[in-house]
Amino acid sequence: IEFIRVYADKTHHQKEEELLFKAMLETKDEMANNLVNHGMIVEHNLARLYVWELENALKAYQKEPTVKLKLAIVTNTMSYVYLLRRHIDKENRVAYPYGERLLSKEVIEKLNEQAKNYMK
Repeated sequence: IEFIRVYADKTHHQKEEELLFKAMLETKDEMANNLVNHGMIVEHNLARLYVWELENALKAYQKEPTVKLKLAIVTNTMSYVYLLRRHIDKENRVAYPYGERLLSKEVIEKLNEQAKNYMK
C-alpha cells in the first residue's frame, strides 16, 4: 500500500495530473478534456478507492480475520491490478500519443524537464 501510494499515485499519477494533464487541458481541446477528466482522472480516483478499501479490509482483518474480510482483501487487490493493467494500456496507446500530437515540441520539452525534477 505504501509503494502504491508513494510511487504509483504520488510520483506517477500526481505527476501526470499536475504536469501532462494540466498542459493538455490548457489547450481547451474537447477530446483532451474528455480523455483527461472522464477517463484518466476517473481511473486514478478509482485506483485510490481500491487502495483505500484494501487498507481498510487489511486493518479490519488484523482485528478479526474473517472469510468476508479475506475476500474483500483479494477483491480490492485484484480490482486494482486489473484497473492498472487497463490504465497502463490506455496511457501507452491513447493518452501519451494524443498528448504528443496535441502539445507543441516546446511544451513537451518543458514537461520532460519538469518531470525529471518532480519530487526532488
